[in-house]
Amino acid sequence: MPPRRFRLHTPIARLKMRSRDNLTHLRETKLKQMGVSNYPSLMSIPILLALIIVVGWLRMPVVTTKTYRPKEASSVRPLTGWAVPADNPAAADRLDVSLVYADATWAELEPVKGEYSFEAFEEKNHLAEWWAEGKRLIFRLVLDRPGEAGHKDIPEWLVEEMGGELLAGSFYETDAGGGYAPDYSNLTMRDAHYKLISALAARYDGHPGVAYIEMGSLGWNGEWTVDLQAKVEKLPLSSVSREYAWHYTNAFEDTMMLMRRPYKEVELMAVGLYNPLLGDPDATWENLASIELGGYDKQIETDLIAMPDFFVHSPSGAHIPSGADLSALLKDGGEQLRLQIRESHLEYAVLHGDVTALTADEIEILRKLGDEIGSRMWLRSARWDSRIKRGIRCKVELQFRNDGVTAMHVGWPVALALFDDEQLVYCETTALNTAMMQPGETNLTTWIDIPYGIDVDVYSLRLAILDPSDGMPGVRLEMENCNEETLWTELGELRVTG
Repeated sequence: MPPRRFRLHTPIARLKMRSRDNLTHLRETKLKQMGVSNYPSLMSIPILLALIIVVGWLRMPVVTTKTYRPKEASSVRPLTGWAVPADNPAAADRLDVSLVYADATWAELEPVKGEYSFEAFEEKNHLAEWWAEGKRLIFRLVLDRPGEAGHKDIPEWLVEEMGGELLAGSFYETDAGGGYAPDYSNLTMRDAHYKLISALAARYDGHPGVAYIEMGSLGWNGEWTVDLQAKVEKLPLSSVSREYAWHYTNAFEDTMMLMRRPYKEVELMAVGLYNPLLGDPDATWENLASIELGGYDKQIETDLIAMPDFFVHSPSGAHIPSGADLSALLKDGGEQLRLQIRESHLEYAVLHGDVTALTADEIEILRKLGDEIGSRMWLRSARWDSRIKRGIRCKVELQFRNDGVTAMHVGWPVALALFDDEQLVYCETTALNTAMMQPGETNLTTWIDIPYGIDVDVYSLRLAILDPSDGMPGVRLEMENCNEETLWTELGELRVTG
């Protein structure tokens, strides 16, 4: 029997149609439950999403990354390098410097009780001229300077108040010279010393022309030491000497200070250290060993604590004394002196010798050694939003390189600016400062706000380190992009959109 044939096409088609109608009805029902009545309009959602993505892409900042090259170091940088005696302008004529050094005896500063001769001190050391040239002062107070026999470096009125010459101290004569060693433990002297330091701070603390205060007062030349082999009175014990240190730190709040040795007070008071015998290998390496490992000070009978990393947060200074043979120190390019400078992480070094007697070649060696002192900062790279809308913050990522031996411990601020050709259009001080730029590489991130009122244009984005004394660029970064006259460093272009 032949198979029976059925016509199923029409029912199947009707079944498919009914299924489609059911799905449509179900979709409409679900959409109505969701509150959507005009569901065909949902077809516009993909278009809206695409528009949002395109607008977002158009508003997205374009990030630019640039790398830069270093340049041969400059021998003159603020707050660092060589320093010369302030009373010898001829020394600065031979060797360009940013620092000068001056000390003063108590007898000079307060010849009459309560009357301070600061003007005479400044005139003697040509400070008005130095300050006009942008140079800054390193200062130390001296109460006993070996010299002519029978002289005193504390004022006569103070000697009388302490009970006369027999009670106020004692005269001495040594191979280094003669003088009068005061009784530092005398209560009258300690009280008067506090008043003197307070007066010094009232005049010079935070002064834009004063860079560093070396905490002197005790010992020969204020260096917290005397010749123990000579018949000279010992220095006071640490219980008294720390009071003299406290006089400084209590009075000076806005000036960097340095102490002679790594006493416990150095750590507690967050001050730096200075070495008065740079160039003397034995004395310098012994000094560095006491900083690295600690030790004991026979002068004031107290422990020295290990502070191998003090230079990270506090300045390190030094002096090449007047008796040193500069020509001998500069032989063979001054390699031994260079090593002492680097190992000491020096921020400055005072030259007391006669630099005017040096040859042109020796002066050039000194300049190169000066490049080893302090910080040598430049930018290895920068990354920023190079296309950005007005009213938006522009992110700037900086990779600083410090090829020096220490950082600038004073926090000079970093500024970012927009220039139209050479016309400054907008400048903003950032949260960054020079104290953040330790030796080696440091990655720092900051921002610059793009103001609403600025014109839509392409600008030059530039960076500068500002001198707080006048708010102007004050540090030349050691790189090709830094303008040697204006001290602004060009990073690249920044396009401001509407």
